[in-house]
Amino acid sequence: MSPLSQQSQLKQTNSIQQFEFIPDWLLSRPDFKEACKAMEQAEKERIPLILDIHHLNRSEEDKKILSDYLTNIKFFIGLPPAVIMETGNRLIKEYFSQGEKMIIKGAEADSMLIVYKGSAEVIIDGVRVAYKNEGDVIGELSLDYRMLRSADVIAITNLIAFKLMRDDYESAILNIKRKEKQKTIELLKIIPLFKVWSNMKLLLLTTLLNSRHFKKDAVIYERHDPSTCLYFVQEGSVDIYAYVPIEHYNKWPTSVSQWLIRQVNREYLIKIATVTHHQYFGEYELKDAKLRVMKAVAHSNTVCLILNKDHLYENFSSSEISDIIQQGMVKMPSLQELQDKMMKDLKSRTTSENALLDALKVNFINLEGRDSILDPKIKRLNPWLTSFRKRRTESVEFLKKNIVFENTKNIKVKKVKKKSWETFK
Repeated sequence: MSPLSQQSQLKQTNSIQQFEFIPDWLLSRPDFKEACKAMEQAEKERIPLILDIHHLNRSEEDKKILSDYLTNIKFFIGLPPAVIMETGNRLIKEYFSQGEKMIIKGAEADSMLIVYKGSAEVIIDGVRVAYKNEGDVIGELSLDYRMLRSADVIAITNLIAFKLMRDDYESAILNIKRKEKQKTIELLKIIPLFKVWSNMKLLLLTTLLNSRHFKKDAVIYERHDPSTCLYFVQEGSVDIYAYVPIEHYNKWPTSVSQWLIRQVNREYLIKIATVTHHQYFGEYELKDAKLRVMKAVAHSNTVCLILNKDHLYENFSSSEISDIIQQGMVKMPSLQELQDKMMKDLKSRTTSENALLDALKVNFINLEGRDSILDPKIKRLNPWLTSFRKRRTESVEFLKKNIVFENTKNIKVKKVKKKSWETFK
């Protein structure tokens, strides 16, 4: 990792603003990094003490420490800084002993909890269904829908939690979430499939969606992953790739009566689609509960709304699910179509390069040789040839990066008859 990237990482993980003025050589020292981690930990341990101070009496540094802590919690990602600051002003510190019930099933939902230290378990009808650890949020869904508590939550260890009361939650967070849901409904209405859906049905769909951020080049899912979700692109774009197996054969004589046949099996990664905002992907494998056969990669920083497959089948009819799959944005080509496209691409790269060089009567077999081997009339083309060599090298490197599997096998035969050779083509 370069010193510059280390500096960037330290800026993100530590609230001390002076880091941006510290030289790179110091930022790269292991002992300095350890000192930074210790300072980070000290700041985190200050948070319960900060909550003991009325928010009007907190210093700017204390407010920033608390806001940075909340910003790094998954629940608050994407919320405006002013909302996060207001939430910090309203939090109440609360302690729970090991085995104590933090939330009781059937009780009225009056607050949301953030686990600061310790862990808890979620129990429904005597069965543990989930664990809650540091940074997890508990009880927010009951506040969203004004429902009674649907599960017991019991502290596994002595636990410190930060409580946000219902009135504070509604004034600081719920209005923002409602606005986000309205934006989501507007996004869904742009998709042709959902234009005819009622607002009530779209509202149901928004309650089932979870938002997730993907950085540029992040792999969203890979081939052979379980097909568990449908993805709606809210911001950014996603590239969809397919895998294409190609077989190559070459033969040449090694003696008067013996030939060598080289069989090369390669598998290429080829981009078949780019899904942008107001479109969805991941539907192809959902119908038959297949494993993923494609690969999805974030083309840019991307925000996706994710619908779990179980929720899809529980809340929508078979005809609606069939429409979602059939009207999907990504159509998987047949294997033959993929192979034809890949072979055409490979051939076009070589053909176009050779055609240019043939037209100029350039000895492209020995482009890396001395200039004196070229016709003096075309020495003026040297700058072009230098650029051409660079482009060709980049093209080869691009193809290499897209080879995900390669296997070579040599077969010795005494004699290659025409009919026998046809079987290898």
